[in-house]
Amino acid sequence: MLWAGWFFPEVPILKLYSFHSMQDKSLSLSELTSQVKSVLSSEMGGFYWVVAEIAELKVNGMSGHCYLELIEKDDSNKTLARVRATIWAAQYRMIRPYFESTTGQFLDQGIKVLLRVTLEFHEVYGISLNVRDIDPSYTMGDLSRRRMEILQQLEADGVLQMNRELDFPVLPIRIAVISSGNAAGYEDFVEQLQNNEGNYHFSVKLFDAVMQGDGAAGSVMNALDQVYLEADAFDCVVIVRGGGAALDLTCFDDYDLAYLITQFPLPVLSGIGHQKDDTITDMVAFLKLKTPTAVAAFLIDCMVEAETHLNMLAQDISGNARSFLDEEKRRIDLIRLTLPGMVQGIVRDYDVRLNRIAEKLPFAAGDFLADKEHQLQRYTDKLLGSSTLKLTAKENQLKGLCRELKTESWHLLEKKINQLNSFAMKAELLDPGKLLKRGYSITTHHGKVVKSAGSLSPGDIIETHLHKGKVESEVKK
Repeated sequence: MLWAGWFFPEVPILKLYSFHSMQDKSLSLSELTSQVKSVLSSEMGGFYWVVAEIAELKVNGMSGHCYLELIEKDDSNKTLARVRATIWAAQYRMIRPYFESTTGQFLDQGIKVLLRVTLEFHEVYGISLNVRDIDPSYTMGDLSRRRMEILQQLEADGVLQMNRELDFPVLPIRIAVISSGNAAGYEDFVEQLQNNEGNYHFSVKLFDAVMQGDGAAGSVMNALDQVYLEADAFDCVVIVRGGGAALDLTCFDDYDLAYLITQFPLPVLSGIGHQKDDTITDMVAFLKLKTPTAVAAFLIDCMVEAETHLNMLAQDISGNARSFLDEEKRRIDLIRLTLPGMVQGIVRDYDVRLNRIAEKLPFAAGDFLADKEHQLQRYTDKLLGSSTLKLTAKENQLKGLCRELKTESWHLLEKKINQLNSFAMKAELLDPGKLLKRGYSITTHHGKVVKSAGSLSPGDIIETHLHKGKVESEVKK
């Protein structure tokens, strides 16, 4: 326990046991606790400076007394000691304002403190500490250490400068604002932004968040998440709040909030209303400005700078255009002055050339015609010689085809005569009249040749044709 480990390094606790063991009678619990109280009072009755973390802090609204639960933890977050402590109302009214104004930090649970205490023991409630004073310089050092650890962790993660490495838009007119809608700082920001001398139009959308207290960091992160869902609709993010005590700004020394800002795809501007120490949020934001109105002034200045740059470009374009037009005008004037002389020279040159051509033309035409006439005569001679040869060849070819046609015709005619004689002999052999003459007969029924007896019925009249005449018969069973 804290009181046993820290306050009794040399107190002879075992003397109590040896003392009691020598008594002939037993002790009541109250007698034992009274003796413990007496020993503690005599052996540890002075003041002690104790380092501990405030695990719980409650203030009685009626009496004004402050009740604390103090703990000590090791590096693995295991609790090594725990003890109750009290700051009486009169002392609390002096200690708290001095601590908070000096450190810029609320006296609240979760912080480490250096306490000046006396040790007290009550027979019913046990050991407790009576806090007489708190050294704010220790807590300030601890806060600085925690802030430095956060910065070192962000640096080790390689993200500390990431938001500052983004390109800031030339025309930041679509603004996502994270603030409390009722904050005076937000109203001042909007007022200055909308009523600017240059009449620049800004589109502002508020993402409401709690800007101080225990839940502020989580509320701001939630607002950043909402902005992220509409990131394409904005040019930058502004985090602003009104003025207030420095101790209200501790929520902006949160690692998770700082990490989220470093990863955000839009530039983040901070204007959370303080001028002394920078918070972790200020250090990781794209740009830190002192107040909300300073943020508005920066955005307006961006527009002024962009307009100035555009005006300069317009002037440069206008000047370059005038210079170009003046140069072209001078060139046109020079051409206009030199053009008549150039045209006259060209006309004279072509006149001389035409005269020379005219002089040479009769001779050239005669030579040209004679040459073409000779060329035409050569083509005529070649054509006649070539035609005669081709006609002779075609005539011989035609005579050969006639002989072949005559020979083939006689062969074909003989072949057809032989076929015809063969057909005649077959027809003569198959002549029915000759078959009947040789003794055969043909039986018909209703003019149709009877080929099977099964096709006839009793009573049918059939005709039997002979070489000479025919015989009718009736079919019997």
